[in-house]
Amino acid sequence: CVAEVPPADDAETVTETQAADLRALAAEVGVTEERICEKAGVASLDEYPAAKMKTLIAALEQRRSGGGGNP
Repeated sequence: CVAEVPPADDAETVTETQAADLRALAAEVGVTEERICEKAGVASLDEYPAAKMKTLIAALEQRRSGGGGNP
C-alpha cells in the first residue's frame, strides 16, 4: 500500500472559489489576470499559490483605495 503524500504548503493552490474572488477583485481595480499570473509565474489564477493569496489581496485592496499597489 502506497500512502499519498500531501503537497508541501507552498505547492498548494487557491480553491476555485478563491480564484473567482481574485478575478473579481482584480477586474474591479483594473488589473488583468494575465498580469497577476505573469508576476506569479503561473498559467492561470487557478494555479496561484494559496500561501501568496493574502499578499495579493492586500496589494489589490491597496490599489482599490488609491494606494497604487504592485500587481
